[in-house]
This record gives sequence, C-alpha cells and structure tokens, in this order.
Amino acid sequence: MKRTILIACMLAAVASFAVAQDAAPLEGNALQSLTYAGFIGAVKESRVKSVVIGDRGEITGTILIEDAEHFFTAARPKESSEDVLLLELLGEKGVEVTHGPQTPIPVAFVSIIGCISVAVPLVTIILLLMIMSKLKRIEQYQYDNAR
Repeated sequence: MKRTILIACMLAAVASFAVAQDAAPLEGNALQSLTYAGFIGAVKESRVKSVVIGDRGEITGTILIEDAEHFFTAARPKESSEDVLLLELLGEKGVEVTHGPQTPIPVAFVSIIGCISVAVPLVTIILLLMIMSKLKRIEQYQYDNAR
C-alpha cells in the first residue's frame, strides 16, 4: 500500500513537471521589445509569424529568434503614412495580421509565469521527498515496536 502511494506521488511529480514544461512557453519566450525598424527588418527576413496592430500604434505578435517563437512588441511612428506599405509587406511575407485594440503583455507577468512553471515541479518533488522520509520513519517505528 505504501509503495503504491509512493509510486503515485512520483508519477504526479513527473506529470506536473511535464505539464509545467508544456504550459510554460513564456519562460523561454521572453517578451522582446523591438524598434519599428527592427520589426520591419524581421518581417523582411520572414521571421515574424503573426501580428496584432492596435488602435494606438502598438504592434504585438510572435517572432522567430534562433528557431524559437518569442512574443514581441513594437511601436509604429506616430505619423504612420506607411500603413498601406506595412500591410502589403506583411501580406507578401505571409504574416497573420489582426487589427484591434491590443494591450501588450506586461514583462512582469511573463516573468512570474516563467517562475511558477519552474517552481511547481520543484515544490512537488520536495514535498514528495518529505513524504517519503516521513513514511520511512513511520515504517521504522512500526518495525521497532513490532519486536
């Protein structure tokens, strides 16, 4: 019975670690802040996968950096007479474009999610080790009293 509980706890720890790794794309995909020129350069290099163009000039989306997708923000110049050219360029490069109000993801939020995704499996493993230690002491106590 005790071994079954230990095995179940170990499986839970492994599962929580696997889920945390899958659910934590933000940890390795930190928010990148790009200049408008840097954004245009990335579009021309076909590294931008999708964008949301906000009402107030903010641009957010996903960009490929070293074969990994990262979130990014960029700001259009206040007088954006290049809007038609930008949309044409995005269309030529096959970038998925969405229009509308967009609030950039706060960097602090991204960092917190990354920390949580690492902390949950570690805390689970520490708790499992504590449980295993307690069970071993109980087992030893029962063995000593059975004599």
